[in-house]
Amino acid sequence: MLAELTFTDLGIPFALFDAPVSEAAEYKGQGRCSLCSKEALHCFEAGIGDDVIVPCPRCAAEVGLDADARSGGTCAACGAGVGFPDLGDSTVLACYGCLRSGRLALKKDTELGMIRLARGHARRAGSQSSRL
Repeated sequence: MLAELTFTDLGIPFALFDAPVSEAAEYKGQGRCSLCSKEALHCFEAGIGDDVIVPCPRCAAEVGLDADARSGGTCAACGAGVGFPDLGDSTVLACYGCLRSGRLALKKDTELGMIRLARGHARRAGSQSSRL
């Protein structure tokens, strides 16, 4: 039964999340990724508090933009305006590859509280960070 399987069992591991798939409400299974436009076996739905990560057009720093509001923002690194990408009108889905490469930041409620990308987040292009 899918509800008892973990993401590791499905071949899409997350180092810090090894609970049953049923504990991840954002997991939607097969779908078309809004970010790379590919059909994917494993997709995750962006919701309230989640961010689409886009490069700043001026300095290339990564900027988190509210996936639910679908509005642009300001790059924390250089102050440039950053527009929200045209992802159509449907639900924002990210395939496992796009999620793991950092193109979508999902929030996660834990026993210790909510974990999410800080608003105003900016990271220089090419820098490394740990990904869940």
